[in-house]
Amino acid sequence: MKKTDKKILVIDDEKDILELFTRVLKDYAVKTTENEKEALAWVSKEHFDIIFLDIIIPEVSSLELFKLLRKMSPKSKIMLMTGFATETEGNRALKLGAAGIMRKPFDHIDDIKRAVERLSRHFKTSR
Repeated sequence: MKKTDKKILVIDDEKDILELFTRVLKDYAVKTTENEKEALAWVSKEHFDIIFLDIIIPEVSSLELFKLLRKMSPKSKIMLMTGFATETEGNRALKLGAAGIMRKPFDHIDDIKRAVERLSRHFKTSR
């Protein structure tokens, strides 16, 4: 049984990152995908409290995907992830309401937990 009812979606083209999130957030209801179509299908059927979105996914405009996710699920907190120092799309998404940007590789796996805890606290104060 999960310790929390928070639902989290992780969208990233790196399987290692998806496995890391699944392992680190084992106390949460986590779904992971490398595929934007699968992500959009899930978001159309259920609410995710937090969405982690990689800024660079091959053959996908992450900014367009961000906009679709924001439109489909306006109450979801979307945290961007990037392994690159410059992230023009990330900065644009921040201006459109992204919750923040996490840099990969993560300094410590606790960075993931802290991000979820910070975003979860935001839910408590914004409801």
